[in-house]
Amino acid sequence: MKTFNFLSVLFFSIILFSSCADDDILIPDHNCNAVVIHIENASGYDILDFTIDDTTWDNLKNGDSIVNICQDELVLDASIPLIYYTGVVDGEDKKSIAFLHWCGVGLSVVDEGTFKIKIQEIEDWNPEILPYTNVEE
Repeated sequence: MKTFNFLSVLFFSIILFSSCADDDILIPDHNCNAVVIHIENASGYDILDFTIDDTTWDNLKNGDSIVNICQDELVLDASIPLIYYTGVVDGEDKKSIAFLHWCGVGLSVVDEGTFKIKIQEIEDWNPEILPYTNVEE
């Protein structure tokens, strides 16, 4: 198994250039008046069976994005959105770093806003995790 460098979590400092190469990964919900999430796969790998809540995409290719995911509310840990997703990379189950969250201190719930998430390289220290960064334009 290849190892990859750990990318530090960057808060609100990376500009996200969203693109959507396949129409089948776009969720067209332009009337969302709650929380909107955009996700970019910058992991270096295609993610099969990418799932958020009850929605699954067959293949979230490296470099592709999913935009306009509408949710009623979102839990934040300080300013970090807790986005719970799962997928398969090279035949191994992976999940978001939000699954490591266990402390209730600093949690808040928002019911509006747009959050841009960038899935990053797999970390050395925990091969089950697909980490992400919250980015802002």
